[in-house]
Amino acid sequence: MSKNGATPDETLEKRLPLLDAVPKTIPRYANTLWYGLGGFTLLAFFLLVASGVWMVAAGMDWVHTSAWGHYVHAVHFWSAQAFMLFLLLHFLRVFFTGAYRKPREFTWMTGVLLMIMAIITGLMGYITRADWSAQWHAFEAKDLLNAAHIGGLVNVLNYQLVFALHTAAIPLVMIALMAVHFILVRLHGVARPY
Repeated sequence: MSKNGATPDETLEKRLPLLDAVPKTIPRYANTLWYGLGGFTLLAFFLLVASGVWMVAAGMDWVHTSAWGHYVHAVHFWSAQAFMLFLLLHFLRVFFTGAYRKPREFTWMTGVLLMIMAIITGLMGYITRADWSAQWHAFEAKDLLNAAHIGGLVNVLNYQLVFALHTAAIPLVMIALMAVHFILVRLHGVARPY
């Protein structure tokens, strides 16, 4: 008990209103695995960021020459697969339950932008492998961008640019968009299905 008679938990809640961002109750219809796909996507994203930061900090020589480096690289690879799978399933669940309806249009748009950015950063990550297959995909991506008349914006044949986009620029934008997405979900609540 503190001087004013409040328990430590009560004073913590008064001092940190951020705890209000965590829902106290979940609607019955949302208490299923399908409604947890966004959380699984976030977990896979955390694994991606952690393993990616580890690989960048340790250097590519470490990744390719040590057994532990191969393990961290494998965690990054499989986290990317899980992230894309959960993202797609989350996207489909939101679409088929109508969770994009008014007033959640902006939440839907941030989610679609996140999916587009995830696909782009996945391509950039594949190109950073710098093997023959990755170089082939880089040339094909360059042809696609040129055909779409946006090839002058991003040169996927420039390894340093692709690496910077994959490891810093796009993930930071994705983190900002995720923050907006989560705030909007918290403000509007979980949408009731059709």
